[in-house]
Amino acid sequence: DPVTGAAAGPVTGITPLEQARKQRTPHALRKSETAMVYLEHALRTMHPKQFGEPRYQGDGCLMLRFRSPATALAVRRISRQQDTSTSSALLAAFAVAVARFTGIGRVMTWLSVGNRFRPGFADTVSAVAQLSPYLIDVDDVSLGEAVARARTSVLNAYKNAYFDPYEQDPVIDRVEAERGPVDYSCFYLDRRRGRDVTDGPLPTDEEIRAAVNLGEHGWEYRPDMANRRLFLTVEDGPAGAADFVLTADTRFFSETDMVALTTEFEAVAVRAAIEPSLSTGVGRQASSHREPVDVSTWGR
Repeated sequence: DPVTGAAAGPVTGITPLEQARKQRTPHALRKSETAMVYLEHALRTMHPKQFGEPRYQGDGCLMLRFRSPATALAVRRISRQQDTSTSSALLAAFAVAVARFTGIGRVMTWLSVGNRFRPGFADTVSAVAQLSPYLIDVDDVSLGEAVARARTSVLNAYKNAYFDPYEQDPVIDRVEAERGPVDYSCFYLDRRRGRDVTDGPLPTDEEIRAAVNLGEHGWEYRPDMANRRLFLTVEDGPAGAADFVLTADTRFFSETDMVALTTEFEAVAVRAAIEPSLSTGVGRQASSHREPVDVSTWGR
């Protein structure tokens, strides 16, 4: 240790070479093949034009930070009420918000999944995070049911997040050769440190609603190039708030769209905590996203 001067202990995790050898075993290859079957299913059943055609003349991307104390309170309550993780609660809110914006109830986004929960990987110095599709249908269901579906969908994503990355491109190419271009450029990254709900009193309806007024939007910077249509990162904010950093392609999202989408995210979480029996507001006959979603009454 460069600080304490203590000698390094024995290596207990899988070394990179050992990991590479294990990845060539029949067991690991079968897992990779299963993950590719899962990927192909996601690409074949998602809406191929998730965000439609370009609507604006933008040529870069914008980054918006939304600090939401209300969402942090809401997902704590959802987690306890439905006996699920705050990760599932947040993913449900994200999916419903995106579905309400696009008018498409079947949402697909890539999750960045850390594979250190797998046997022997907790202490490895190797890179063990991979992208896995998260696919969920929130059409014609209650908000509570959307959270339940999110729990199943995220487990499927976690389970199929260990694979040979060189096998992904052939799968994508094969699907697009049959379906045409598929818009799979939506990404979600949960970077929060504390995801487990501790014991203690849950926030009341009044406390959650009051926290909505504390939400703050702020523009970060404007990268020159957009390599993703939509990328949401969830981080720990100060004083227990949740921070959402949304990066969006300005050909598909305006500044107004981005503010509306993040506001909708919070509003869905708040309503799911307070009125979980309420509908997601996404129906089979929903219109496209040509007009911004009216979020004036949600969660208020």
